[in-house]
Amino acid sequence: DTSHLEDLDFAGSPRVSDLKVDLGAYELQMTSIDSNFKGDFILFPNPSSGYIEIKDGLNNSNGYRIISMAGQVVKSESYFNTPRIFVGDLERGCYFLEMNIDGIGLKYTRFIKF
Repeated sequence: DTSHLEDLDFAGSPRVSDLKVDLGAYELQMTSIDSNFKGDFILFPNPSSGYIEIKDGLNNSNGYRIISMAGQVVKSESYFNTPRIFVGDLERGCYFLEMNIDGIGLKYTRFIKF
């Protein structure tokens, strides 16, 4: 049953055609993450193969999580007092770094591990 789907996708194409449902990957919206890309901290080097360093916002951080593009938390720490995070043990790919910053909340940035 496809009655719960919109008739057209974001590109204006029919979503259901010949009993095939078109759910393009570009339609995944991450508005809650996108709205939190404010530049409250800087991550470098990006891309990285070993350590990433964080500048700004670290003094008020309650920890971090590294999240894969599949949405899996691959690394986390609830408290840390160093501006460096080792990412050399991660698989190659793109990741989100989620920081919990006092008085601001969750902030995100993206990085590439190569």
